[in-house]
Amino acid sequence: MFWSDWGASPRIERAGMNGAYRQTIIDSNKLNIQWPNVLTIDYPSDMLYWVDARYHLLATCDFNGDNYRFILRDGSTLMHPFQNHCL
Repeated sequence: MFWSDWGASPRIERAGMNGAYRQTIIDSNKLNIQWPNVLTIDYPSDMLYWVDARYHLLATCDFNGDNYRFILRDGSTLMHPFQNHCL
């Protein structure tokens, strides 16, 4: 399983479903992240996608936190993607 933390030390972590093998895969020492959220797993490609709502960016990495790249950084497109913008 994967999860994110936006606290004093923002990060994305992973662990087995039983909580074993906990590991930080992305943190602010590796990448400039602040509010990582909206995690999505691409199982066929073994890639994790996330949005950082503070920096308005969409990024990806492999399940170990390697091979990361920024896909999109745009404040008008990704203002706060975790909010529901219903009219």
